[in-house]
Amino acid sequence: MAVYIIVALVAVAILWAAYRTLGGGAGPPPDPVVLMHRAAASATGAAQRLGDALPGAAVEMRAIRRTLEGCAQLLERVDTLALDAAGAQGHALLTAAVEDLGWAARLGETAGLGTNAALRRAAGLLQDEARRALDEAGRALASRMPEVIDGPA
Repeated sequence: MAVYIIVALVAVAILWAAYRTLGGGAGPPPDPVVLMHRAAASATGAAQRLGDALPGAAVEMRAIRRTLEGCAQLLERVDTLALDAAGAQGHALLTAAVEDLGWAARLGETAGLGTNAALRRAAGLLQDEARRALDEAGRALASRMPEVIDGPA
């Protein structure tokens, strides 16, 4: 009988430890402004790297595109219903900029970018439009900058 009690206590302890380690209650939802600022900073860096990359540098373009996919995932986590009008506008502009930069990076991965003037022009227009959208989004979000951005979001 004592063996059954010990086994039951060990099983309860293991289940409790697993719950605390893996399945604890969900944390608070991430702050949408923090997520948008992180996405904007990452997208701005990717835009700079995209402008500096050599045409046809497929490995670099792939890395930039992965960064932009991460930005898109951050923006998908934003609860747009919790935003005011300026925040929603900033979110829409950031989303458009990340998408434009992603397409420019895809064009940069193609082998024909070095020889095809139309592809270079299209990639340049996408980058220009993305930079404009990033600037506008920065202005829309400037007054909403949180005091401290730290910790996971």
